[in-house]
Amino acid sequence: QVAGFRYRVEDAVRAVTRLNVKESRIKEIKQEIMNSQKLKAHFDDNPRDLLALKHDTQHSTKVQYHLKNVPSYLVP
Repeated sequence: QVAGFRYRVEDAVRAVTRLNVKESRIKEIKQEIMNSQKLKAHFDDNPRDLLALKHDTQHSTKVQYHLKNVPSYLVP
């Protein structure tokens, strides 16, 4: 039963790279910084810092639509 998911797992594993994990973590940290109440006063005094955080772009992730739905014949 598990053999049917093998290709899906291999595709998912290939999609997650060290760079993807790093970029995702950086994005989470930036969101925490922008939402921090302690840094709100700093951003009020230095709006360019906040704009720099918001302006940074991330690499786009490749969406693998074939992994989204599992056919009923593969469900155990």
